[in-house]
Amino acid sequence: MFFAPADRAVNSSELGEEGTPVDPPDYLLKAGDTLVIHLSGIPFGGNFKETVDVTGMMSLPLIGRVQLSGRSSDQIRDDILSRYKPKDYFIEVAVFGPAESYYDVEGCVDEPGRFQLRRKTTAIQAIMEAGGFTEFARENFNISRGDIRYNVGRLAVESDPSLDLELMPGDVITVPSQGW
Repeated sequence: MFFAPADRAVNSSELGEEGTPVDPPDYLLKAGDTLVIHLSGIPFGGNFKETVDVTGMMSLPLIGRVQLSGRSSDQIRDDILSRYKPKDYFIEVAVFGPAESYYDVEGCVDEPGRFQLRRKTTAIQAIMEAGGFTEFARENFNISRGDIRYNVGRLAVESDPSLDLELMPGDVITVPSQGW
């Protein structure tokens, strides 16, 4: 494994870990992402692997809870470094996408299927990526997220874009037919 001085950002591609790095400089962690932090030179150091959950936090030795979601790997690394004293530690932060970073669009769209979730994507953007609504599509569509099901009105989203939900890994969008 590659070790870097604490004052240097480490690209996840330099780490040689298995998985697909998704760590461009502007990438902000979200629920479902996997974060690998390597700490060296501190008591209880080592590798810490965390999947970002809905709280967006993780705990590290001696410094406690660290905010993950909504921040870049560089921001997280800088935060961790500022909290450990003295600053002669080694630290690496690598971000890997979730194992299932996909969403599905099914029903009355032109090209239903599974799509990779590579960036922030809203439900309407996902439907457009699947070719858009067919002429037989019902006015409302559903988003299934685990045990939760959202019923979304297309016209409501068009009039108020804040109602267009951001997708999470594993979401399933179903566009029912007017005949269903």
